[in-house]
Amino acid sequence: MVITRERHTINGKTVGIFYLVDGVYKLYLMLTSGEKTRLLDTKLNAWRFSTLALNEARRKGCVYVGMLHKIGKNRLVYATHIEEMYGEKSISSSYKGQPQRLLSREYFWFNTTHTEGYIANSVNIR
Repeated sequence: MVITRERHTINGKTVGIFYLVDGVYKLYLMLTSGEKTRLLDTKLNAWRFSTLALNEARRKGCVYVGMLHKIGKNRLVYATHIEEMYGEKSISSSYKGQPQRLLSREYFWFNTTHTEGYIANSVNIR
């Protein structure tokens, strides 16, 4: 099994990473950092995903989506099935004029990681 990464950039800024297993897209992680990240809606306790990023992940055939949240030296990974983002549990919204999808953190699997290489082992990719 060969796991590779592909950066997802919008307007020259890296916003996420696609993970490929044996050349097939499996996982998309949006990147965020800091304790007070704009991608976490504290009122709803939900992660905020850009609709553009979700559509790109779905188009490429990713099965899972999530967040790679860096706080200091710690890396936290939240992942879920991509279909959860389009299901009845998710909420459609807008943030600074951009369409977004919100999903409560209770629907995500949570893993702490110390290195990016550990993601492949900590997130169950099927």
